[in-house]
Amino acid sequence: MGQTQDLSLSACNAQTGTQAGQRQEKTGEIISGLSESKFVIAHPDDSIKDGVRVKVR
Repeated sequence: MGQTQDLSLSACNAQTGTQAGQRQEKTGEIISGLSESKFVIAHPDDSIKDGVRVKVR
């Protein structure tokens, strides 16, 4: 298992237009619209809002 890191969402990072590439059963590829230093919340629920702390897994 990898290390975890706490992050806080901000308005500028909350939603970004991206283009998806190949998709598998449990993985997917982002081919544009996201830099390598950014993160994706794959299955957000209604509790994810600006300023909420999230844990990177």
